[in-house]
Amino acid sequence: MNHKSVAAFFLAVPLLVGALGQATELQQLDPLADCEAASAGCRKACAATSVYDPDRDGYLKQSDFRAKCELSCTAGMDSCQGQDSKLSCKTGYFHCTGSCPWSVTDTYARMRVSHTNSFQQCSNACLSGYNDCQTVQVKLPPRRRSASFSSCGEAQGTCYAACMGAAAVNTEHGTATEDSNFPDLCAAACAKGVPSCRASSGTLQCDSFSQSCAASCPPTVSDSDGNVLPAANSLKRCTYACQLGASFCKALLQ
Repeated sequence: MNHKSVAAFFLAVPLLVGALGQATELQQLDPLADCEAASAGCRKACAATSVYDPDRDGYLKQSDFRAKCELSCTAGMDSCQGQDSKLSCKTGYFHCTGSCPWSVTDTYARMRVSHTNSFQQCSNACLSGYNDCQTVQVKLPPRRRSASFSSCGEAQGTCYAACMGAAAVNTEHGTATEDSNFPDLCAAACAKGVPSCRASSGTLQCDSFSQSCAASCPPTVSDSDGNVLPAANSLKRCTYACQLGASFCKALLQ
């Protein structure tokens, strides 16, 4: 071996060692490590979260929020594990958020509490899991889908999660819509997109879902007293939820 060959060899050794190290890391990681990371990150966030009750102007001392939040984490992990590696984190996030609680039980006062930020806090926990999932996902080899997912069903579920997330966010005038009829009306629009979706085929299913869903979106919403909320942006929020459902539907069909 001449001196040029020797030099080239020693230059190649670090690259080879690095490649072997990466291969070893991949072999050590569980094939479903991304979903497990999502669940762990979500549960960690659930445990570290306190729920605020604006009606009593304080945080709940004891509640069943953590248990309900962790159930959402489990729902996310179950769907994530059956999905391919390209969509596993997103699928887990949508299923997790879609099952987050709007109400919790104050176990200290033994009463059901509806006007809390439980959904938003749970959704944040799902997002923490999603971020952890993505961090691990890039280290894993491609994984095929092992479960059956209905494109129309997933469109509806994604749309629903987006509706609930939109309801928990304040508008530009500071008026949130979770205490209005927006969640119900938006969820109903998602449901109305399913029949036309199932009546179509291929990616046309997704477009049909979006069109029928958006056509059913509420132009206005009202609070519990029947007062119209002019700054709710209900049509825009609901239409976006429909579009997000259609987008995920197309991703499933690719």
